[in-house]
Amino acid sequence: MNENYYSVLNCTQKSSLEEIKRNYQQLAKIYHPDKQPQLHTSDKFMKINEAWKTLRDEKLRKVYDSILMEKEFKEQHLVYATLNCSELSFHNNLAYYPCRCGNSYVIDRKSVENNEYIIECEECSYVIIIIPGK
Repeated sequence: MNENYYSVLNCTQKSSLEEIKRNYQQLAKIYHPDKQPQLHTSDKFMKINEAWKTLRDEKLRKVYDSILMEKEFKEQHLVYATLNCSELSFHNNLAYYPCRCGNSYVIDRKSVENNEYIIECEECSYVIIIIPGK
């Protein structure tokens, strides 16, 4: 996922399906290889078509939006580690994981058993991500 599908279709994540469809149709008319054979637009058209196929489907769009959100999060935060809950040793429903700054992350079993959980270090700007165990 190198290009943002919303950017490809000249819209935003808040755009309605109707707006996305309208933009797709306009771009498809411009970049369709049969319309502009001398400009070699087939690659651009394939990206437009791929973006449309993803964003028009409600389930695929939700998955895509969550991938975008995770990517943005990782770009904005310094992720020190991603851990599986089953890898942690809990004592009295708490586990400790050392941070690179010397502090420790305190992990509460009840918080991480069923959902992905992000814990910030109290001393530095790093975070760890805990994913549910299997």
